[in-house]
Amino acid sequence: MPVSGRSPVGEPLPCTQAAVARAVQRSWKEIPHLSITASIDMTSAQEMRAISDAHGIRLSYDAILLKAMARATADVPLVAAKLDGEKVVRLKGVHITLAIGFKNALHLPVVRDVDQKGLVTLQNEVADLVAKVKAGALRAEQTTGGCMALSDLGMYPIEAFDAIIFPEHSTMLTVGAIQLEPVVLDGQVKVRPLVTVKLAADHRLINGRTAAEFLTKVKEIIESGNLR
Repeated sequence: MPVSGRSPVGEPLPCTQAAVARAVQRSWKEIPHLSITASIDMTSAQEMRAISDAHGIRLSYDAILLKAMARATADVPLVAAKLDGEKVVRLKGVHITLAIGFKNALHLPVVRDVDQKGLVTLQNEVADLVAKVKAGALRAEQTTGGCMALSDLGMYPIEAFDAIIFPEHSTMLTVGAIQLEPVVLDGQVKVRPLVTVKLAADHRLINGRTAAEFLTKVKEIIESGNLR
């Protein structure tokens, strides 16, 4: 059978994914990425979820992570700033983009004023945004104004993954799956639920020490359970 010389006809990307493709291509070209990794003991986070379950409210890890990021930003505010040419622009409020994948598209809604909200409120907003994404009801204004981003693939057997920082952001935190691991505590080997997180930072603005300070603070906040 003769082989046709015609190229296969491609299918267009969904509008949402096409916009993401343009954004990440721009970021990859313009932003020099710095990446650092840490392991977080999620014992306290799991205890908080168990308590919330008892009260009929299922906290997601996303809500916990968002709150920890916002609290850490208070101590390391540069991670929520952005670079405009050679000027540092410090935005008002801590508005965090939450990466939500659905079908063949990545959606980027923003959870606003995370630093001013409790965990239950954040959980309700996360659930509402996920529902809007699935229903195709996310509005354009709900995807603007973020200062950093969170991408959580902990629902898959993924240890860790790298991020591409979105335009107008300087940092992005990625989260893998929680896994039971042996650790040494007080001279004894114990099993703890650990998760690997990676922070991508715009190296033009944020150096390794600043990135490490922020990620260390996120780790301390989650492990202490001090998320109010």
